[in-house]
Order: sequence, then structure tokens, then C-alpha cells
Amino acid sequence: MITVLLILLGLLCVYLVTQNLSYRYDLLSMKKQLSEINEVELTNENIRTSTHLKPTAKISTEINKLITKQQAERQYYKKQVHLQKEEWANISHDLRTPLTSLKGYMELLKT
Repeated sequence: MITVLLILLGLLCVYLVTQNLSYRYDLLSMKKQLSEINEVELTNENIRTSTHLKPTAKISTEINKLITKQQAERQYYKKQVHLQKEEWANISHDLRTPLTSLKGYMELLKT
């Protein structure tokens, strides 16, 4: 009877150790993937886990949501910067055109 309990206890220990190792592996894998994603400015990469443990799956899902949100904000920011540059170019052109004409008339008056 005691040997059966010891065998069950040993199997439980092996199971818990393997679960712990796979959990740690997933966390290290996610850390590596995050550092790779962080190095690239804009990417469509998502965090993947090799096991289907609930905690790591939930963490990776939340991280993927944050990545998607950051990508949308970055695209919005780039669009706003482009629109602002375009607006300044238009303002510059609108100011330069009449000033060039006035400069031409002033030169005519000088001669």
C-alpha cells in the first residue's frame, strides 16, 4: 500500500515539474518574442506559445491585443504627421505665390 502511494506521489511530482518547466519555457519564449517585436518598428507578429497552458495563453492573448493597439496608434500617428507635413507644404506654397508676385513688381518699380 505504501509503495503505491509513493509511486502516485512520484508521478504527481513528475507531472508538477513538467508543468512548471513548460510554463517557464512559454514565459521565456514570450520574452524572446517580445524583444524581437520591440526591435522592429512595425510588425504583424503575434506572440505564440508552444503549450496550451491557461495562464500563458491568457498572457499571450493580452500581449497580442496590446501589440495590435500599438500598431493602430502608430499608423494613426504616422498619418497625422504626413497630413501635418502636407498642410505646411500647402501653407508655404500659398504664402510664396503672392510674395513672389510682389517681389517681381517691386523689382519692376526699382528699375
